[in-house]
Amino acid sequence: MNIKSELSCPKSFVNNLICGKAYQFCQNHELKDVEQSDVEQELILEVLKKCNQYDPTRSEIQTFLDRVIDNKCTSILRYYCAEKRTAARESFSLNVQVKDFDGKYVDRSATLDACLSTAHLFQRKPPQDELHEMKVDVEAILEILNSQLQILAESLKSKSPYAIAMECNISRRQIANQLAAMRKTFEAAFLKNIFKK
Repeated sequence: MNIKSELSCPKSFVNNLICGKAYQFCQNHELKDVEQSDVEQELILEVLKKCNQYDPTRSEIQTFLDRVIDNKCTSILRYYCAEKRTAARESFSLNVQVKDFDGKYVDRSATLDACLSTAHLFQRKPPQDELHEMKVDVEAILEILNSQLQILAESLKSKSPYAIAMECNISRRQIANQLAAMRKTFEAAFLKNIFKK
């Protein structure tokens, strides 16, 4: 199937797929100033850009088009949902000089707590003593692993599972199985620690 020639025919499989995905996108994401025809045009352009990358030995045409269209829909959604910088949003500059608790003038950014800046992302930096406890717990669990899993754990500090598989000349599935076994050991040890306390 030639994707470019399919796009020229209004009732083709590709055009029907694009129209359907654009309709779903506009129905599911109530965005202002977004019309279905605009989304369709964006999707057609994306398919035209990517159609040369299609390899029939790697996937079916349906799978390829689904991936291309879904990725583009995600990009469009990300673009429209991105918070824009406006004067109304930023009520003050972080470079303005303000008095700190000691009465000295410092940049406003120096008075902000780093933990508060990540609070909206549900991130929390654990205290040093908690980090130390975690490190001790992990080292204790690593000691009870068999030698093969210990070697894998050491390698994971600097390499990806894929790189380890290539280096050891084993399949990625074998690495995944070893990681699953390691994860079970960690989970079991973690549960023991919870019930111990």
